[in-house]
Amino acid sequence: MKKIAATIAMSALAATGAEAREKRQRVAPQAVYETAPGLGDFTDNVLFGEVWERKELSPRDRSLVTVATLVSTGKIAQTGSHVRRALDNGVKPEEIGELITQLAFYSGWPNAMSAVVETKKVFESVGSAPSPTATPRASNSKLRPKRHVRPQSTRTLRRRRRHWPISPTVFSSVTFGSVQICRPATAAW
Repeated sequence: MKKIAATIAMSALAATGAEAREKRQRVAPQAVYETAPGLGDFTDNVLFGEVWERKELSPRDRSLVTVATLVSTGKIAQTGSHVRRALDNGVKPEEIGELITQLAFYSGWPNAMSAVVETKKVFESVGSAPSPTATPRASNSKLRPKRHVRPQSTRTLRRRRRHWPISPTVFSSVTFGSVQICRPATAAW
């Protein structure tokens, strides 16, 4: 009798697990299941069924990390779906825009520009966009602090010539705005 009860309990648990998998929405496209069914199963059951459900990070944080990784590595084909998921997980459009801007300086301008194109498509399809109050940095030169760089004195150049490991007479100069900088000709600019 105990064996029959255990068998019924195991069958019920197995059925519950199978029903839960069927009720869970598929994330992997049908083409993945047709081409690589194992990958589709791992995508739906392991990645989105287990990893995304872990409690150590909130879904919002996971979305930020995932979008940042996709943008910085140039995986643009996956960016759109994860930007959509990020919006669903509570990330604001302004935050996604700021994330892309930050990554432009660390992972490259082309990656960021490509991500903007995909992100804009998602924003348009969902009907959301960054608020107009988020203004870019002003490009007016009057607002930028001016840097006053004093040209180097002859005494300073003479002092430095003694420490440069090349001939003291081999110099090149570069002019940045109104400032002329003298350096050894072999120095890398």
